[in-house]
Amino acid sequence: MQGFLLKLLPEVAKTLRVSLTNFKELKRRKNMIDSIAKIDVTSSLKSGQARKVLAEIFNHNPNFISFTKHAREQMSERDLKSGDVLNVLHAGKILSVPEYVNGSFRYRVQTNKITVVVAFRKPNHVVVVTAWRV
Repeated sequence: MQGFLLKLLPEVAKTLRVSLTNFKELKRRKNMIDSIAKIDVTSSLKSGQARKVLAEIFNHNPNFISFTKHAREQMSERDLKSGDVLNVLHAGKILSVPEYVNGSFRYRVQTNKITVVVAFRKPNHVVVVTAWRV
């Protein structure tokens, strides 16, 4: 019986290490989400703050990225796919100050080829307003 337990010990230790790693990652994510939740997305954000909120949504809550009807129409007219827009949201930069339009601040997320305009509805929800090729 003791030999059997000794054989199991490395597997149990491995499982515990994985569990601890998962726990640390979950704790890190919770802390990040808590810090993002404290950001007032209804006010004007600096580009770094806006990028941080956008990255958090993209990486952890991609289902909370939505498109307005206008955005879908413009994307279709401009031969842009959802994947193109999501790539911009993932890798683009916010270079300009936000514009206040229709009750919310709008941010231009840009790459060398495409610009996407987004607005935050909640700390965990972003709406694509429009997009175009540069």
